[in-house]
Amino acid sequence: MAVFRKRFIVLSIIIFLVVIFFVLAERSCRSHENIKGSDIRTIAVLMQSIQEMLCYIGGEDLIVAVSDHSVYPENIRRLPKVAGFKGIDYEALARISPDAVFSNSVHDNDRERLESLGMSYYSFDDKSVKDIKESMLRMERLLGIKDNEEKILTFSDVFNQKTPENGEDAIVVVGSSDGLKNIYVAGNNNIFSELLKIAGYKNGYKGNVEYPALGAEDLMRIDPENIFILDERNNIKKEEKVRMIKEWQKLDVKAVKRKNIFIINGDNVFIPGPRIIDLLEKIKKKKSEDI
Repeated sequence: MAVFRKRFIVLSIIIFLVVIFFVLAERSCRSHENIKGSDIRTIAVLMQSIQEMLCYIGGEDLIVAVSDHSVYPENIRRLPKVAGFKGIDYEALARISPDAVFSNSVHDNDRERLESLGMSYYSFDDKSVKDIKESMLRMERLLGIKDNEEKILTFSDVFNQKTPENGEDAIVVVGSSDGLKNIYVAGNNNIFSELLKIAGYKNGYKGNVEYPALGAEDLMRIDPENIFILDERNNIKKEEKVRMIKEWQKLDVKAVKRKNIFIINGDNVFIPGPRIIDLLEKIKKKKSEDI
């Protein structure tokens, strides 16, 4: 019994020391990040979602370069473009020589090259509402930006106020090609399915693919009660929207019979950042502009 007790005590001490080690290591990392962050005066942001988060917390004046797709707020459009579908423009980035580069996991493999150029690299998550909130809080701590934490928490509170489930299902269409032959919808475990749930809907697609391509027959098997079609264009003429709706009316599904097809457009609909609030409100209200 005495031997067992000694072993138990030794094991407990080891576990305690391991826990202390990891706690101190985490604090050290955070402290190191804050020290580095205090020296950041210029930032290149390679992803639009991360750029909009940084602007939201009051860091717009630190941004000196952005991606090809950054359009909001208006002042951002005039900044040099250093990233896009073709990747990072290292020559342009080197000429600007920012203190830090902000992005998401898309550019994590570029970390070593960016840091070899003397730029600190920071990766932020944007795959969920929680990710967006935590990323903005981390930016705030990193850069020493104060007085915006309440604004960030208010953003988060909007999504905590879930609408009671209405029993209806819905699909979110994120793209299409060749008419109704290839319809890309939001599967589960992404920010669009999260918004559906917050708005009180069940995702009509039950599979495991994050963004599956479905045909007309697949959609009729799902038979959704609501269809939300996302379009990144800011201005779509009423005639164009009517034409889009008529194309969908070829499907024999509940959403067509109940006239529950909604086009939600704007340059923010595919950007997982602070403006996602607007998309949530339109889904909640079943708001399709100008139809």
